[in-house]
Amino acid sequence: MSLFDWEQRKFNKIANKIGATSSAKIPNVSYDDILSKRGVLNKKISKLSTGKKGIKFKENDILFGKLRPYLKNYLLADFSGIAIGDFWVLRPLESPDFLFYLIQSQKFTYISNISSGSKMPRSDWKLVSSFHFDIPKINEQIGIGKVLKLLDKLISLQQRKLKLFDQLRKTLLEYLISEQKIPIVRFNSFRKEWKVFRLQNLIIKTTKGKAKADMVGNRSIYLDTAYLNGGALSTVDAPTDVYKDDIVILWDGSLAGKVYHGFSGALGSTLKSFTPKYSGEYLFQYLQRSQEKIFKNYRTPNIPHVVKDFITIFKVNAPSLEEQNKISTILESIDLLIDNQNTKIKKWKKIKEHLLQKMFI
Repeated sequence: MSLFDWEQRKFNKIANKIGATSSAKIPNVSYDDILSKRGVLNKKISKLSTGKKGIKFKENDILFGKLRPYLKNYLLADFSGIAIGDFWVLRPLESPDFLFYLIQSQKFTYISNISSGSKMPRSDWKLVSSFHFDIPKINEQIGIGKVLKLLDKLISLQQRKLKLFDQLRKTLLEYLISEQKIPIVRFNSFRKEWKVFRLQNLIIKTTKGKAKADMVGNRSIYLDTAYLNGGALSTVDAPTDVYKDDIVILWDGSLAGKVYHGFSGALGSTLKSFTPKYSGEYLFQYLQRSQEKIFKNYRTPNIPHVVKDFITIFKVNAPSLEEQNKISTILESIDLLIDNQNTKIKKWKKIKEHLLQKMFI
C-alpha cells in the first residue's frame, strides 16, 4: 500500500472527544501522573488517587493534556479511570495506536500549539477537530501502530536498563566510598584506615572561569553548564584552562555546587575547577557521593553560591592512592555503561522521531 492510498480527513472523523464527567471511585489520572513525552504513567495504578471529579475514560481512550504546559503529557489508557484536570479524552474511531502516534507527530503538535485563552493557553478543539490529516486505510494504520509500539517498548526497556545502572552506581558509591574510617565494602588486599583531608590538601590549584560565550573563535571548547549537561559544543577564543582529570564545579546559580569531570576546554565564568594532586576520578566520585550534602550545607541562601571557604572546610575521606585507583576503575566502568546506555536511548528516540516525521506527513 502506498502513500497515494492515504486520504485527507478531519481529525473529528478519526476521534471523538468525550466529555462525560464522573466522580466514581476508580483510578484518577492527573498531569503529574504521566511522564511527559513518554506516554506512560510514573506510578502504579493502585497508587493513584480515587474519588475526584473528572472525565471518565475507558481502555484504548487517549488522554491529551490540552493546557500549553502539558501538551506532551499524553496516555493511551489500558484501564478505565477518571481524567482529572484539563484533558481531552479522545475515543479512537479506528486504530487506537495509530491515533496515539498521530498526536505525537509534528503536524499535530503544530496545530495543537495554536492556543486559545490568554491567562492559561490551551489547545483549540474547534481548530484541531476540523484540521485535515493524511490518514491511511485501517490495515496500514494498524501496521504503523505496531511498528511504533514495538519501538516504544524497546525504548522503555533501554530506559529500565539505564535505571538499573543508575541504582547500581548509587549503591557502589555508598558501599565503596565512605565518610568513616573503613567503607562498608572493601578490597581484600587493603587494611589501613582511611584518612580525613581538607579538600585544599588534595588539590594543586583552583581555577576561576573567565571564558564567555561572546569570545567568538575556535581556540578552545567552551565549557559552560549547557555543554557540561549534554548540550551542543561551541568554541571560543580563549585558552584551555581545564583538562580531563580536573574537577569542575558550578559556583553560581540555582544548581551551584554541582560537580563535573572528564572535560577539557576554556572554563565559563560561573564555574571553577580543581586540579587534583592524586586521583581526579576518585575525588570526583567522592564529591558526587556528597552532592546533596554540598547543596544543603555549602551554599549561600537566597541567590545560591558555593561558600567562599569551601575548599578549606569541606572534608574528604580518602584511602591510599592504590585503593583510590581501584575504586575509581569500578565506578568509571559503571559511568561508561551509563553513558553508552544514554547514547542507545537517544539513538532509538531519534529513529522514532524520524519515523513520526515520515509516516505522518
